[in-house]
Amino acid sequence: MLSRLYKFTHKFSIKTQMISLAIFCFSIVTILSILSFNSINLVETSTQISVEFAKFASQLHRLNEDGLQMRQHEKDYLIQQSKKYEQLYFAQINNTVKYIRGLIKRNPKQEQQQLIQIQTGLTKHKIQFLKIVALRETLGLTASEGVEGELSQAVHNIENRLNQISQKHFDTGDIDGVKVQMLLLRRYEKDFMLRGTKTDLKKFATGIISFRNILKYSQLASPDKNKISTDLRHYHQIFDNWSRIKVVYNAEIEQLNTIYAHFSPIIDHLISKYETLSINANKDRINNQRVSKNILIFGIALLAGLLLAAGIISLLFHQQQKIKNILEQKTTLTDQKNSLLKQTLLLGGKNIMLANTDALTSLPNRRNFFAQLETLTQINQNNQAPKFIVGLLDLDGFKRINDVFGHPAGDSLLVKTGERLCNILGENIMLARLGGDEFGLIITDQDDIANVEKIGQQICDEMSKTFHLREGSVQIGATVGFVEFPSMALTSQLLFERADYALCYSKQNSKGTPVIFSAQHETIIRNISNIEHQLRESDLEEELSVVFQPIIDSQLQKTVGFEALARWHNTTLGHMQPDIFIRSAEQMGIINKLTTILLTKALHAASQWPDDIFMSFNLSIYDLSSPQTILSLVNIVEKSDFPSKRIIFEITESAVMHDFEQANEALKLLKLQGAQIALDDFGTGYSSLSYVQRMPLDRLKIDRSFVTNIATDKDTKNIVQTILDLCNNLNLHCIVEGVETVEQLTLLEAMGCRYFQGYYFSKPLNYPATHKFLAQQTNISEKLRA
Repeated sequence: MLSRLYKFTHKFSIKTQMISLAIFCFSIVTILSILSFNSINLVETSTQISVEFAKFASQLHRLNEDGLQMRQHEKDYLIQQSKKYEQLYFAQINNTVKYIRGLIKRNPKQEQQQLIQIQTGLTKHKIQFLKIVALRETLGLTASEGVEGELSQAVHNIENRLNQISQKHFDTGDIDGVKVQMLLLRRYEKDFMLRGTKTDLKKFATGIISFRNILKYSQLASPDKNKISTDLRHYHQIFDNWSRIKVVYNAEIEQLNTIYAHFSPIIDHLISKYETLSINANKDRINNQRVSKNILIFGIALLAGLLLAAGIISLLFHQQQKIKNILEQKTTLTDQKNSLLKQTLLLGGKNIMLANTDALTSLPNRRNFFAQLETLTQINQNNQAPKFIVGLLDLDGFKRINDVFGHPAGDSLLVKTGERLCNILGENIMLARLGGDEFGLIITDQDDIANVEKIGQQICDEMSKTFHLREGSVQIGATVGFVEFPSMALTSQLLFERADYALCYSKQNSKGTPVIFSAQHETIIRNISNIEHQLRESDLEEELSVVFQPIIDSQLQKTVGFEALARWHNTTLGHMQPDIFIRSAEQMGIINKLTTILLTKALHAASQWPDDIFMSFNLSIYDLSSPQTILSLVNIVEKSDFPSKRIIFEITESAVMHDFEQANEALKLLKLQGAQIALDDFGTGYSSLSYVQRMPLDRLKIDRSFVTNIATDKDTKNIVQTILDLCNNLNLHCIVEGVETVEQLTLLEAMGCRYFQGYYFSKPLNYPATHKFLAQQTNISEKLRA
């Protein structure tokens, strides 16, 4: 076949062959050009269609946004009942209706029917909103207007009547029951106001019947009963009128939502339709452009290929030297490429180094530290593994420097800390910055391991020396915790955790000194683990108990109350210190369970005391942080036989400052139930007087730490006197804890203290012993006269 083609072409001259080839190429290019121009026309048509569809979709988007804005003004009005939002709604819907009329005139006829449906829906929505506004004005825009205003006034009349009766009678037992039922009625009223269901109406009707029964069988005077019944009847009539209007009002709102739900999907459908049409038209345009482009490229490539073939033939015969030069250039370019690859590898190494280095101090970073630690533990996984030590260092007082001088000064201090530590430790000890003001050490040199305690003390001593910064001279400290591999831990994670425990232990017990994790610390961790296990598995209802320490009034010379204190006797662990098992329960997240058990038992015991004895009960920081727990405590108090007005809930300063707003809300809720609030251990925390003033406090308790040395320490005495003056100025009772000697009692009485608690009067007593103590009040008089 090829030989025949070769013979055929040789029948013609070279000139004839070249002319034929040129004509062939020209014909191909012409055909391809025609096809390309046709594709260009299709592109222009598709572009125009896409623009029109996109423009209409954009107009529909604006219509949808106007509808959503109108809907938002409607919701704002329903929530806040403000004339402002009513006016905004009408302005918005009028603009929207005007805009859609323009759309109907300007856009495709096939869509006019749906646009008219939207216009009709908007008109219906406006009419329905006018009905709701009229009903809302009937109900009253605020609690003091309309039917709601009448309802509020009727409630106010009943509450005033009950308060007047309470003030006339010393025994308020019956009136308290009526007040409680009134609170329930108010709750049912609020439930209906929020939900508007028939169940809520039924609860309110049942509440009215219960109110009348309680009033009927109460010991109140007949005139008082009649007045309350009249007020209740008036309140009931107004509520019935209001509830009927409220039901109609809610139904009209539902109808308003139905109208919007009817026409809103039409807008969404049109938007989706025309966006899809615009996208499809745009796809057609892109496809036509691609076809046109491919045709041109193919034609150009074909022509270029033929020209290239002729050029190659010419080069083979006439450009040998130039070809040789090109090959040499290619070799040179290949060498340059290899050189660039080597430089890239070097840059990659630098990036790895940057990823493992702290940007501020140029020390190894946290990632580098743990990588080294993991490598060491992996290599040394056998009994003959050489020792190494992991240390964690934390700066004492660093936050204060940041707060006073600013973060740039803090950064400068961290840099100087890293430099000072490097000078102390030398090159044999790895030093890394783990983040913030925390540094890590890995000691592998056996001589350094033998002297680790000396090294730690040297670090603490050097870090306590003054640092000179641009902002000024500062002084901080450092605490270090060490752990040894493999005797105390075998994994990198456990090494870090135990070094951190040693650091925390040092901060709590001997800040500024090094601590090496030992078997003693492991025992502590194991004991805590045992305590947590027993708290989780034991029958706490059976094992937890409450003891009571008396609170004495020196003026009345008698016991006025008891503080309830937690005790736990476990069958495995025996008697546990309260501060230990309570801290463990807090860390486990089950302190709320302990609180409910202890409060239930304390209330059961206190209900047998005389009516003039109150009970103090301590709440944890986690109790105040949980609204569910506070509601559970309120429920326990309501179900008990002990009046809430004789309960004092004690909270510490640290518990309040953990989350002041949440704690304050919890205290206000307890106060609302009739309980009193005491701030325990006052003076040992960090609360300011502004917080004390904002809290609903009734009492302050002076911590025992101020009482121990009051007879010999003038400063302590002045602090106690200041707290007493504060209590007098804020009209708060002041209770002094930890009174153990007659000398302390005499001095505190001379300063104006009235209420006392401590071992001088009595140690904590079990429940039966409290009755015996109350029966022997002459002993208190003798102690006060001693």
